[in-house]
Amino acid sequence: MDPAATEVFGSIPQLVTMGIAVFLAVSLAIQKIMEGQKSEKTHVSIITEDRDAWRDRARRFQEENDQIQEKLNTLIVEQSDMKAQNAVMAEQINNLRKENQELLKRLERFMRIADVNDSRTG
Repeated sequence: MDPAATEVFGSIPQLVTMGIAVFLAVSLAIQKIMEGQKSEKTHVSIITEDRDAWRDRARRFQEENDQIQEKLNTLIVEQSDMKAQNAVMAEQINNLRKENQELLKRLERFMRIADVNDSRTG
């Protein structure tokens, strides 16, 4: 080996030591990159699981909400039907009251007529 080349690159033990140091530095860097990717995958999987869990909860809540809305709509229809029936019954009650009043008046007239007939015959 040329003595000038030895001065530029250093001695063979120095070159071997530098080579090992570079190799270890590159190996450590690759290991850190792989750990970072693994950590990133772990974070992504946790976030994905969390997102899926929230999506499932939202879907269940939506289904429950749809069922409640359906029950509410049924109750509203039933209430409307009951209001219509109530209005019909109220009208029937008013008609029955009028008819009752007319019958009472007729009964009173018949009673007066009967009293008059009794007093004439008696």
